[in-house]
Amino acid sequence: MTVCDFSSAMPQPQKAIIWGALIAGVLDLTFAWVAFGKTLPTLLKMIAGGILGSQATEGGALVAVLGLACHFAISYGAAAIYYQVTRVTPLPNRHPLLFGPVYGLLVYEFMHLVVLPLSAYHKPILLPPLFVPDVFSHLFFVGLPISLIVRRC
Repeated sequence: MTVCDFSSAMPQPQKAIIWGALIAGVLDLTFAWVAFGKTLPTLLKMIAGGILGSQATEGGALVAVLGLACHFAISYGAAAIYYQVTRVTPLPNRHPLLFGPVYGLLVYEFMHLVVLPLSAYHKPILLPPLFVPDVFSHLFFVGLPISLIVRRC
């Protein structure tokens, strides 16, 4: 049984994207939880703040659920885009240990240059620093698992 065999009725692309998104999302969320020392509900509310603004941390369980949904929607989008790239060119599937971390860096930059400035936090567009723990989490906990799962599926 491979990592992609959780439903024989589901098409192979969906398996790759869902598993990639799930594993990358869990790893990224776990890293953030440990690295930032926040409770999981607080962290999820901070994520929901991208839609609701900084007052989201005062919200309840539904705000945390919204944050969880936002987090995995972004993770799903990242996995889906990577999957589509591998359909256009086989190179990333031949070298997932190289292309996965590079893709993780691209996801990190996209989050900081596009998503966060457009969010309710209104973070200014600045080139984020490249040697911070958050970058490494995107290299190895987002890009790499997505690339390895897409290749396997």
